[in-house]
Amino acid sequence: MLAAWREHLRSDGTDAAPEAGPTPEAAAAQADAALHGDVIADLSHHGVLSVSGPDARSLLQGQLTNDIDEVDEAHTQLSAWCSIKGRVLVLFRIWLRGEAYCLELPAGLRDPIITRLRMYVLRARVTIADDSEGSIRFGVSGPKAAEALAARVGTLPAQPDEACRSRHGTVIRLRGERPRFQVIAPLEEALDLWTQCRAHAAPVAGPAWSLLDIRAGVASLPPLLSDRFLPQMLNLQSVNGMSFEKGCYAGQEIVARTQYLGRLKRRLHRAVLDSPEPAAPGDSLYRRDADRDGSVGQVVAAAPSPRRERFEALAVVADEAASEGNLALGAPEGPALELLPLPCRSEYEAA
Repeated sequence: MLAAWREHLRSDGTDAAPEAGPTPEAAAAQADAALHGDVIADLSHHGVLSVSGPDARSLLQGQLTNDIDEVDEAHTQLSAWCSIKGRVLVLFRIWLRGEAYCLELPAGLRDPIITRLRMYVLRARVTIADDSEGSIRFGVSGPKAAEALAARVGTLPAQPDEACRSRHGTVIRLRGERPRFQVIAPLEEALDLWTQCRAHAAPVAGPAWSLLDIRAGVASLPPLLSDRFLPQMLNLQSVNGMSFEKGCYAGQEIVARTQYLGRLKRRLHRAVLDSPEPAAPGDSLYRRDADRDGSVGQVVAAAPSPRRERFEALAVVADEAASEGNLALGAPEGPALELLPLPCRSEYEAA
């Protein structure tokens, strides 16, 4: 299915994700289109797990940070799976397809997460499988593209994480200042919807779509950053990515202790930097004061901005260093990095 989908994108001249990635000029133009126009982006390179069976709900409820009971045909959710130390192993977007839960995640984490999650099945009646080729997934952003999508599927979901279903597939509302949606559909329906939206939207590659996530304050977690951050450090409490009422789950004791008894010392921030070299997930942040050594934060996600040699990012930064400002990327003498507020912060996050 994915091979046929990618061949269609190439033959149609809309393959927005060549192996080499967009040039700096193209990346800046795509970023500008994403922020101010209408865009469409292939998302089928992400991995998807299918968790099904009579005990699927109870298995996921005992492992994930969010309340799986809230997932139904009209509601999806962000959720995290943590280690016993409360560190996030992987972030999921979860939706329901028939009786199966679909968990979208970075492709590089697909196989290790399948292996690790199966260790918790034991005698439960649960099947965990790679479902990455079970559907086509793409993103649509912008008012004209949203109107074109609605012309095919009907009324679109109004609130983030809400979903609607039609004979064409599933459409999920994503966070963002502009109308933004993820489409999940079988191949033929996806081709039809892509063509309908493509007439009103410019195709963009992954970095431009990531920029919209960054602007929305929604973190991603690549494999190299797995098992490093508490959920609150990634601002999951502000984007409905965790529940404090659902009961026990892996790492819950430490997460709850941080919420109710401790004080979060590192948290997520938006950031911008001017640099000829791109920022990348895992890059360290430093104080520009040469008298104080040691990393004070890490980049979690980064993408080119509309201006060349400028990048936007999400970064987890120590509170003390964030309050002082004057940060640099990669080394104390590296490019200056400016922190910006997130678009949404919970009362706990702002405390």
